[in-house]
Amino acid sequence: MTLSLSGGDLRNQREQAGLDVREVADLTGLPAAFIELLESGKHSAPTYAYRVKKAIATFATEGDASVDQKRGHDDPSPES
Repeated sequence: MTLSLSGGDLRNQREQAGLDVREVADLTGLPAAFIELLESGKHSAPTYAYRVKKAIATFATEGDASVDQKRGHDDPSPES
């Protein structure tokens, strides 16, 4: 089985996870403009594409508190 790292696949995975480009940039530490270039196919960088794909997959399975905070979805623990 091969891991597809095409721009369209990255965009589809990001959209299925409910993330926007800025959120993926925050998760990966890469500039949003660079992620847009990867997704559009205007830039081919397999190492970075893999990094983006892995970050999105991790978010989809585990979530990320920093993304939730930026979205305003803080879930503070209930007070006793």
